[in-house]
Amino acid sequence: MPITRPRVLSVDNPGSDRRLIGDALSHLQTDVELFSVETKGELSAALRDAAIDVVLTDLEVCGFHGLEVLAHVQFLCPGVPVIIITANSAAEIAVEAMKSGASDYIIKSPQSISRLPASIEAALCSRRIFQEKEDTLRSLHESEARLRHAVLHAPVPAMIHADDGEILAISTIWFELTGYTVDELSSTQEWTRLALGEQTSDTLSTIAKTRDVSTPLDVGEFGLRCADGSQRVWVFRSTPLGVLSDGRGCAISIASDVTEHRELEAMLRRSQKLEAVGRLAGGVAHDFNNMLQVILGYATLAMKELGPSAEVPPWLAMIMDAAGRSADLTRQLLAFTHLQPIELQTVKLEDAITGIVKLLSRIVEEEVELTSDVAPGTWNIEMDLSRFDSVIANLVINARDAIVGAGKIDVMAGNRSIATDEIPDLSPGDYVMISVHDTGAGIAPRNIERVFEPFFTTKASGVGNGIGLSSVHGIVRESGGSVVVESTPDEGTTFSVFLPRYDAPPPSQHRESPRPVSSAAPRRVLLVEDEEEVLRITERLLLDLGFQVIATRNPEHAFELVQQNVGPLDLVMTDVVMPGIDGPTLVERLRTLVPEVPVLFTSGYPADTLDEHGVWNERTHFLPKPFSRDKLEEKIEEALLAASTREPSDAGDIE
Repeated sequence: MPITRPRVLSVDNPGSDRRLIGDALSHLQTDVELFSVETKGELSAALRDAAIDVVLTDLEVCGFHGLEVLAHVQFLCPGVPVIIITANSAAEIAVEAMKSGASDYIIKSPQSISRLPASIEAALCSRRIFQEKEDTLRSLHESEARLRHAVLHAPVPAMIHADDGEILAISTIWFELTGYTVDELSSTQEWTRLALGEQTSDTLSTIAKTRDVSTPLDVGEFGLRCADGSQRVWVFRSTPLGVLSDGRGCAISIASDVTEHRELEAMLRRSQKLEAVGRLAGGVAHDFNNMLQVILGYATLAMKELGPSAEVPPWLAMIMDAAGRSADLTRQLLAFTHLQPIELQTVKLEDAITGIVKLLSRIVEEEVELTSDVAPGTWNIEMDLSRFDSVIANLVINARDAIVGAGKIDVMAGNRSIATDEIPDLSPGDYVMISVHDTGAGIAPRNIERVFEPFFTTKASGVGNGIGLSSVHGIVRESGGSVVVESTPDEGTTFSVFLPRYDAPPPSQHRESPRPVSSAAPRRVLLVEDEEEVLRITERLLLDLGFQVIATRNPEHAFELVQQNVGPLDLVMTDVVMPGIDGPTLVERLRTLVPEVPVLFTSGYPADTLDEHGVWNERTHFLPKPFSRDKLEEKIEEALLAASTREPSDAGDIE
């Protein structure tokens, strides 16, 4: 880039004065470019267009005074030095000129004019300093503007503030996330008052440190109150930006909104606790189901020994009923912890709703009335019963949490035919409508559309986890239905669940039936069960069904028996979870000896434990404990039928 010579503008009358100035400029050490003008118009044009560095002027120029030239230059080009060269040696005029801002005042005499080169050099130096200062200030202003723009449009909450609390710049997202306005956040003190409210002295001391930051500071994590009353969690960090022109220190504070992150962490902790509780529940369920198996099995044998024409003693009927209800209770409890396998079945709404409402009445406060009403003739649905129970339970628990003091929860069901576009995301057709209505606080209109979002909750901390309603929505949508919510603040809320009507197909007339297990030709079963009492009652039930039974508590012994060729086997019935060798591993080893033998697994553990042992697949035959004699017979027939119709190459698959 070529070097530009300094430009000197001479405002004078033509003649000997111009030659005098030219001679003086020849002694300059700096190479300059000289311009001359004679009128005010030429002066204005030169100042606008020629980037003048120094102006030389006489006191008496064509048509105007030298002090007017000085004022004109100061107006159009502030900072350009003006040197007055005149024959007028009056001291008062020289003083006036210097007071008005002239760079120098030189008399037109051979002795004085010799000072002109040095005066011009000094003026050029002053001009360079002025320009550098102007460039620095311009750069500073541009940098400040860029910083303000960056803060204003920052993707995270950011604020520049002085040490006295004045907010100099703040990001738009700060207001978007908190709901406060510019007028409300006039200072950091006002922000602290609105967002943090009453705080401990330690917290206030920490906040105060952000106003007088000398080094980068990790301020910490704070729970903030937004304008609408909701809570958010921000982590602050402050960095010093130096000293303002008025002497105040300033800093930039940047926040990270970690609200969702903290909620996810809390959800993870709760999930881990639930997982631990679920595993404990699974172990308890296993032991409980084993005990129920013994009770139910012997009660069944006792009823059979009475004979078909004998009157069943009330005490025996009560044992059977209590055992059955206890088994249902275990199933429902495991359903709430999502430990039951999904098994589609025809659900009769009256029985299902009556059963789950009876169970839920134990977790609803006494002052809250829980009722159910299923309209006569309500259609059936096809659904996993445990998932249906989970839907109703979550809706009732949500209703319970919405009621403060006395109130009422109604669970109702009936038929509903849906026309086109009547309900979003629902095809026209016949549906069962199950509604759960409460007289609680209701839901604010702004939250209606968010109630099914995972982890969204308006409840107080520690009440609910934000996944109940999202779970309901997911289960219902997977089942081909929809959920509609209607609510009025301070009056109550109604959740309406629509599930497709299900008409069970008639049984096939051409189904191949296996030989009944009670046929004349006895069949042989290898029974493996590590619990002695369960082993003995299951053996008794199998004998009662007409089987020959080889029973053992030890999986290794079972393998040795087959290895020793105890005779043909028609079925292997084994527990899943056993010490040493589990059921699937035992079956895998037995397949090397008897590859075609059918297998029936049984267990008192919930589904997640069985998944770990690789039991669940489309070819698995599984009988959960406790089971009745009839259910045992049904599952054995199912396994034998499947084995009789399966290709030989597939007989060994247990996957």
